[in-house]
Amino acid sequence: MMGILKTIKNTLKLLPDGSFCIPLDKDKTPLRKFDEKKWGIKPSTVHSYLTPKTIAYGIRCFKVVCVDCDLDKDGLDIFQEFREGTFKQQTGGGGFHYIYLIDDRMKDWSAQTNITESVFDIKIGPNAYFVGNGSKSKKGLYKLCWRSRQNDW
Repeated sequence: MMGILKTIKNTLKLLPDGSFCIPLDKDKTPLRKFDEKKWGIKPSTVHSYLTPKTIAYGIRCFKVVCVDCDLDKDGLDIFQEFREGTFKQQTGGGGFHYIYLIDDRMKDWSAQTNITESVFDIKIGPNAYFVGNGSKSKKGLYKLCWRSRQNDW
């Protein structure tokens, strides 16, 4: 099995420059408060607060939006036409994350939960994050399923 730090580095390669991660606990709660000035964040790198003992990490939604399909709550997956230009993760609970580069269509979006009867969540904005590939939570392991073509991010 690939170590968590290598998994984090590989996942960051799928994301736009300037993406970064925060350590999470098994309940998916951040272990550190985000403070860019204090931490001296360098984009797209793995920092000392993420160690081989890290069990889960979150990817901050500064430049991406995550559509979380909670299939474990009887939700539905997204339509095929919305799967382009993204990468997909399976969540620990068996649902899916679809991650998109933020564009003009999304400028007025806000974080929302339980959208429609399909049980979608939208994670967007500087205070939002989603659990990253290779993380372990109480529900299980997060896995990268696929990515559509090489992202131009």
